[in-house]
Amino acid sequence: MVSPENNNYIFKLCTVEYVDDKSKGLRLKVRIPPYDIGKDITKEGDDGIPWCFPMLPKLLHVNPKVGELVIVFCQQYSSPKSQRLFIGPIISQDYMLDYDYDYSVTEKSPKSSARRLMDGSAVKRAFTPFPNPDEDGENKGTIPEREEIALRGRSNTDIILKDNDINIRCGFKKTPNGTVDKKLHFNSKDLAYILMRYRNGKDEVGDYNSSVNIVADRINLLSHDSRDSFDMGDRKDLITDEELNKILDKAHEIPYGDLLVDFLKKFVDIFNRHTHPFHCTPPALNPADIQSLYPEWQNMLSQSVRV
Repeated sequence: MVSPENNNYIFKLCTVEYVDDKSKGLRLKVRIPPYDIGKDITKEGDDGIPWCFPMLPKLLHVNPKVGELVIVFCQQYSSPKSQRLFIGPIISQDYMLDYDYDYSVTEKSPKSSARRLMDGSAVKRAFTPFPNPDEDGENKGTIPEREEIALRGRSNTDIILKDNDINIRCGFKKTPNGTVDKKLHFNSKDLAYILMRYRNGKDEVGDYNSSVNIVADRINLLSHDSRDSFDMGDRKDLITDEELNKILDKAHEIPYGDLLVDFLKKFVDIFNRHTHPFHCTPPALNPADIQSLYPEWQNMLSQSVRV
């Protein structure tokens, strides 16, 4: 879908139609009427449609999908054949981070999702906005606060920079691919995150200023040169699901330090005060000592943290 008003605007709203850049330059193609009407979107040169080059540097990897909306700039205002640049995708509201299409091709009267918060003539062809996410208390915690800086994934990951905190999170939404009314609900049950926090004031928080907190159902501390051999260099996933199951099965459980020290103290105490009824006979131990020396060993091992 194209917009005839693009003829008059310096900044042109265009639908992404083609992203198959054989040079891997992250370029894409759109149609600017009337110049591109009827042309083959896949061709280049005079017979085709010019490439749009990304305005964001490649150090930040964010790419629109086919069907999404971008803002296109022409290097020469009077010449759409000049170098085209784009920025996008345009995401209307937090509900649509995964995919905010420009026009629905299934509707008899096509409407845009990405333009639902825009003014002017664009809004006439857009759906009405979704409710303010703050109206649903279940959404609290999934959307960064206005004053924060965040790098957000399409589905269920983000990095949030607060004043003195850094949060690296995944799985914080219950149903990121669910219906709109539930897809921003916060998951407090089994999300994974690394929280780095700094507090300048030992008098208030104790004898420390900084902390790193790693939270997940299972935590694995792994080394490439450990005595256990695990494949942690998969080109796509780094650790595949199959290898992760192997790690959870074969890696060693971390002992609870306080329980281990408590056992060692009891062992030393029993060792220092034990007696033998006769020479070369086993020590005489009371029932309490025997119970201390033979505890439930598995209770000393964490089932959640492995190395």
